[in-house]
Amino acid sequence: MPNYDLVLFDMDGTIANTDPMIIETFHRLYKVYKPRVYRTDDELIYFSGPPIRDTLLKEFPDYPIEEMFPAYKTISRDCYRGFITEFEGVFETIKSFIKNGLKVGVITNKNSQNAALTLELIRLDDVIDYCLGSDDVKANKPDPSGAEMAFEHFNIKDKSRVLYVGDNTIDYDFATNAGIDCALLTWGPRKFQPGTNPKYWVKDFKELKKVVME
Repeated sequence: MPNYDLVLFDMDGTIANTDPMIIETFHRLYKVYKPRVYRTDDELIYFSGPPIRDTLLKEFPDYPIEEMFPAYKTISRDCYRGFITEFEGVFETIKSFIKNGLKVGVITNKNSQNAALTLELIRLDDVIDYCLGSDDVKANKPDPSGAEMAFEHFNIKDKSRVLYVGDNTIDYDFATNAGIDCALLTWGPRKFQPGTNPKYWVKDFKELKKVVME
């Protein structure tokens, strides 16, 4: 018997390798809006996770968000198809979960349109039919409202049977706020904030499958 009834996933850096897309998008933004400022790839990697609006407000305070957000959306969409790939083992692991009767969903701080495109690019659009984007919830992660919506959708009565899988401290905070277990993938370049203490640290999807199924 699986250890969980529902497995919820983060998207960027967890099931989809979107770091190259985010890095390229911000390099292009800086060339236009801050041509004298250069951010390294290692710096830009940390822009994945927090809501994009918050990052734009912080990085481009001299420009109104009404200008920067559409600019980000336009540039990032141009980068999607050439820079987003799936992580090894993602497709097979999620298909295995579903085959064994588990329910699977995605909760991401990415907007729903881009989240749908990402699922298409990593071949999961016909596999995962429940995906909450930033515009589907009343507040973004780490606020737990998305988890509450998922509990209702999947008719979850026992939160101890729910696992959230992510790749950064925001995901851990989200799971903690929602009162559910958390597994954090350690393969990425991001460092975790002090106090990040998920139930599971997993190095790849093979190990995640053991956590869930054995």
